Amino acid sequence: MASGNARITTIEKSDRLYDLAYKYAAPTVAIVALLYALFAGLRTVGDMDLGWQMATGRWIIQHRAIPYTDVLSYTGTGQPWIYPVLSQVFFYVLYLLGGYSLLSWVSAAACVATTALLLKRQTITNCMAVIAVPLIAGRTAPRAELFTTVFFALFVSVLWRYHRTGRGRLWLLPLSMFLWVNLHLGFASGLGMCGAYVLLELEEALNAERRAAVLKRLHAALPWLTATLGATLLNPWGISNYAGMMKLMPTQSNSWIEELMPVRLTPRIFEQAIAWRDPRSAVWWLIVAVVVALLLSIYQKQFVPAALFAASIYLVIHVKRFDGPFATIAMVIGGAILAEFTEFAARQKTPSRALSVNNMLPAAALLIGIVALAVLASVRVSDLVTNRFYLREPFQFTTFGAGESSWYPEDATAFLKRERLPGNVFSGYNVGGFVAWRLLPEYPDYIDGRGNPFGVNLFLRSLELSGLSLDSPEWQQEAASRGINTILVSLDLDLGTGLVHLDDFCESHAWRPVYLDARGAVFLRVRPETASLINRLQLDCANVQFDTPPVASGVSGRAEQFLYYRNAAAILIVLGRNGEALQKLESANVIFSDSPQVHYLRGLALLYTQRPGEAEQELRRSLKIEPSDQTSLALAGLYKEQGELQKAQAVLRDATNSSDRPAGLYLELGFTELNAGAPERALESFDQAEKNSPFRDDGKLARAFQERLAQGRQKARQIMQSGR
Repeated sequence: MASGNARITTIEKSDRLYDLAYKYAAPTVAIVALLYALFAGLRTVGDMDLGWQMATGRWIIQHRAIPYTDVLSYTGTGQPWIYPVLSQVFFYVLYLLGGYSLLSWVSAAACVATTALLLKRQTITNCMAVIAVPLIAGRTAPRAELFTTVFFALFVSVLWRYHRTGRGRLWLLPLSMFLWVNLHLGFASGLGMCGAYVLLELEEALNAERRAAVLKRLHAALPWLTATLGATLLNPWGISNYAGMMKLMPTQSNSWIEELMPVRLTPRIFEQAIAWRDPRSAVWWLIVAVVVALLLSIYQKQFVPAALFAASIYLVIHVKRFDGPFATIAMVIGGAILAEFTEFAARQKTPSRALSVNNMLPAAALLIGIVALAVLASVRVSDLVTNRFYLREPFQFTTFGAGESSWYPEDATAFLKRERLPGNVFSGYNVGGFVAWRLLPEYPDYIDGRGNPFGVNLFLRSLELSGLSLDSPEWQQEAASRGINTILVSLDLDLGTGLVHLDDFCESHAWRPVYLDARGAVFLRVRPETASLINRLQLDCANVQFDTPPVASGVSGRAEQFLYYRNAAAILIVLGRNGEALQKLESANVIFSDSPQVHYLRGLALLYTQRPGEAEQELRRSLKIEPSDQTSLALAGLYKEQGELQKAQAVLRDATNSSDRPAGLYLELGFTELNAGAPERALESFDQAEKNSPFRDDGKLARAFQERLAQGRQKARQIMQSGR
């Protein structure tokens, strides 16, 4: 009897533990996800597109009109321009109310709101939410796209719940669509989800037992779906808004714009996928979960969800920008299917109370899983708050906290306006939106991130000009035809297209440097009309000092100091002032020693000061932290100078396995193999260079690439023929 009572007590304890674990698991994980989302979403404002969006909002309010043609640039004046106006006004008003700090907090709120919309009472879904936070945060930066991220999450959640339960606030769909269509052109994804919902219902209607319920749901949903479609026409352009959406971004430029590029599946990707501390692993973890959900859907003969999963995986691999919507599909639909299968499996495994003592094991496993997720989120939050993530990862143009990113060339634009330099002003693609924001209406911009009304030709032209000498015929022609008298270039290490050729710019005869700091530079065209300005403002780039770092107040202040020293060092290296650069890099290294860019720059400075052994160590350390094309090319160049062609080839081959844009690496590898006497392998490398070429036009950059490719192939064939 005693043993029987003991067994009953054990079973009761097991059941209570099981019930408590599953009762509190989902809300506990939800809290972890929301806290993580808050910290991941709160960062300084540094988006390249926000500037032109706020500039348009300012124009709308000042003129009390909606622009139907370009009003921001001098290269696209009069060209048709369709873009939702409400988001642009919204961001401008937010800036007036609270500056960049308020914009940062709105970004954090959007990240938290999207995450909250996706959370369910299912533990699996909420666990996936913790994993998905970096993807959501990446798509809720303060720019119009954040509205698509939020509204798509709303549409998927409402429609999926209605499909599964017959209950849901469908009235939210047309109301949200009315706002969405006037906030961002991503509203089409909402229509796509409405279509997917109809397909889900039609598939279920194939089951005779469920057909009546399905038809009842469809009948009730049809008015709301029709109203949602109709709401897309409630915008200033009506049905023409669809044409504007289709023409917004020329596809030829996708290979140059990071967020529109496909993910190249390389061995490096799989290393990234298992790097638990790296937030970039999130997409791969979710892909694994979605693949499992896809297979379960096929097993259960739910082919429409399987098709949704397959399409979302395809899109997130082929367009990086789709990672936010992918996270939504993964969590809402994938999470539901995984949760249902898990519950079904648990019921099959524990059919009777007599076996409920086995609940101890799953309850303990669940508790361990929650703790592991909490630790993961805590470590990643720590990396965000201390700026380890932002300073360690390349191409991060923000830091933790509220306010303005330091990469914006504020002082350069202020100097340009203060000195009333003559227009027109040339600025590159990356900085064009900021120029429109800071310099209009006095100075319209040359190009910005809108795609249209500029077209792909001007986009490629801007890239070409940024890589040419200011004394080149191309620059002379562009300046004369466009009336360009002032050039403003960003010198940021990540986003500054003018950094690499700064030394050539400074030595130009046709242009003179009149301003230079750690973020930007300004050049004036030599003309009789600018002679007095040049005489008063011209500076010598060789003597410019970088000795005014921002004040180090707290973690954010130290991060800004680090970025200042890093950028100053990069500029000094380009100007040939390597000793000074090493001093700046030492100051940066004291603040943060795990930056691949600092080690890369230190390797360059040591290489240029004839210290190849130390340079090799620094470049290898940089590659160990984070592989990059530029570091690999520098290390391969060092080995080639030393005659170690085998090492150079090994470095370049490794680089092609980790690069998103390997065409240049394959080209360099081919020439290195030619020098090593391996023409057959060189031809293979040249073929790979052509296969991975980003060029889809016949512009100057494309012609130069093709000419070098042809030279390499011709030389390889000559070597092969001479050896026969």
